This record gives sequence, C-alpha cells and structure tokens, in this order.
Amino acid sequence: MDIHKPKPWHGWREFLKEYVIIVVGVLTALAFEQGVEWLHWRHVTALTEDNLRAGVSDAVLGSIWRIATLPCVNARTVELTKALAANDAAWKGTTVPILAGLAKPALPQVIREPKAKYAHSAWDIAVAQGAVLHMQPEKENLYARVYRRNILIEDLQTIEGDLETRLGLLAYNRPLSREQRDGFMTLLSQLDSTETRIASLNLEMLGDGRLLKIERPPKADAELARLRSIRGACVRDVAYPGT
Repeated sequence: MDIHKPKPWHGWREFLKEYVIIVVGVLTALAFEQGVEWLHWRHVTALTEDNLRAGVSDAVLGSIWRIATLPCVNARTVELTKALAANDAAWKGTTVPILAGLAKPALPQVIREPKAKYAHSAWDIAVAQGAVLHMQPEKENLYARVYRRNILIEDLQTIEGDLETRLGLLAYNRPLSREQRDGFMTLLSQLDSTETRIASLNLEMLGDGRLLKIERPPKADAELARLRSIRGACVRDVAYPGT
C-alpha cells in the first residue's frame, strides 16, 4: 500500500497543498468509520425492533384473551359474592373447571384465571445493548411504554393469583361464620379491583398495538374458540385491530 509522505515544502502554496491532503484524508477516514458504524446500528436496530414487535404481539394476544374472558370473571365474582352474602351457616363448596392444556392442580379451584404472557426480556436486551438509542424517539417512547406496562400487568397477575389462592377454602363444604363470609367478600372485592385494573391496562395495550401496526395474532381466534368451548357464551369477541 502506498502511503503519501509529505515532502519538505517551500512556500505557502506547497504547505496548503500538503495540509489539504492530510485534512481530506482524515475526514475521509472518519466518514468511512461513521458510515460503517451507521450500517452496523441500522442492522442491529432492525433486528431489535423485530424482537420488540414479537413481544408486543404476544402481549396483544394476552390482552385479547383476558379482555374476552372478563365477563366470565365478573360473573363468577358476583356469583360468589351473592352466595357469601346469604345468612346460611353452611357453605356449599363450589369450583371451576381447569382449562385444557394447563397443569392440573392437586386441589380444586374456586376461581382461577389463567395468566397471559407479558414478557419484557426483549426490551431489557435492547436497552442493555444500546439499540434503543438509535431508534426514532417516538417509537422508542412507545416501546418503552408497552414494556413498562408488561411489567405492571405481570405484577398485578401475581397479586391476582395470591388472592385467588386465599379463596381456596370456598371449594369445600363447611360452616362459615358471618365474620369469615365478610372476610372472603373483602378478598373478592380486592380481586375484582385487581382484575379491573388489569383489564384497563389490556385495553391500553391494544391501543398501543394499533399504533405500532401489530397485526391480529394468528392464534387469537383459535384461542377464543377454545375458551368459548370451555366457558361458554360469556367469552366475548374482541375487535382487534379494529376500533
């Protein structure tokens, strides 16, 4: 490789000539380096966004699932609350069927909603590798909002599961005092509040899914049909990506 070696210069004209050659060479090298870096991050950002969109699609599927079954959840909550409000000393145990494909618990379930998938690992990886810094600000903010919501919904689903477990004694025939009945009704009120919050967040998720132009997940209709075959007509249709 020939490397230009500056010669001893005589006069300002030769000095400027050598100066320009050196400056142009440095600028060319810097521009080439920046171009390579730009192409690298363009590739990384494209792959990252594919992963982020896949995660949003999973969250949209979970949101469709949970919004569709909300009438079933509400009906079960009302049913249990009315039964607990009665003045009978004896309680008749009541249970719900377990959805096919899920692990069958050892004990009967009084009220149990399957938990949807709201992962956030794709966002964690994107932040760790710095890819989010190379996205359009509007899109970065939108993905950040979606994945923060995923974390919040997962936390609420954990609380929901704990409340459902604490209602487990209602699966058995047993005497219940007024104080015990009131305690279970309080748990149902807390569960209803948690599920309502989850439903609101899921509606927001569908709105952001539309903004990101996420298509209706291929499994959505099959999942709703499966749920409807088990839980009946209380499973409603969810118009996504429609308004």
